[in-house]
Amino acid sequence: MFDLKVILLPILLADIINPVIFAGTLYVLGSCHPIRNTLTMLFSFFVTYYIAGILIAIGLESFSDAFELPLGFDYIIELIVATILISFGLITYKNDYSPPDDKVRKSKVMTINQSLILGLKVNLIGLPFAIPYFGAIDQILKAETPIFPTLIILLVYNVLYILPFAAMVLVFIVARKQSETIFQKINDWMNILADRYLPIIFILLGVVMLIDGVLYFIL
Repeated sequence: MFDLKVILLPILLADIINPVIFAGTLYVLGSCHPIRNTLTMLFSFFVTYYIAGILIAIGLESFSDAFELPLGFDYIIELIVATILISFGLITYKNDYSPPDDKVRKSKVMTINQSLILGLKVNLIGLPFAIPYFGAIDQILKAETPIFPTLIILLVYNVLYILPFAAMVLVFIVARKQSETIFQKINDWMNILADRYLPIIFILLGVVMLIDGVLYFIL
């Protein structure tokens, strides 16, 4: 019901407020080869996140085709995701949720292979924060665009998602001496966002998606 770009933008912003990948990026920037290792870790995260998105999309479409589900199946998924977003937001807000890794940590020795593996681990650890990603995939599928444009839209989403974290490498290169102070301040700010505002964003997104899904079935 809503324009795809209009609904994807706030979902993307909620997805970016991910303290796990931010902490992982900070951790690798403290390694012996910070630029190489960080770019490798982010590339690993980007590829696996994108592939995971494709697999989720294929799985949902295959499930729908296999069981000959009704036309409004995408909206049923939207209602489920909306319920999860609202529930997660209420639980984390109510319990004063604090994300992990609230301090800048440093590593010393890290190989390229370890950086690649870390990208995979960050994906798994950050799974609870990936709820908006499921919502984004559902919105993309609802648009019912052909396969190639769908892959491009998902790719653009992932590129925009990873850019802020890749920009941290640029900050590190330009202002290496001041980077630790800068990143600590950003880390504190990210944790405040995740702790105080992310649950509210999840709830608002869930409400919007809930309204969209309900409107489909009553109009």
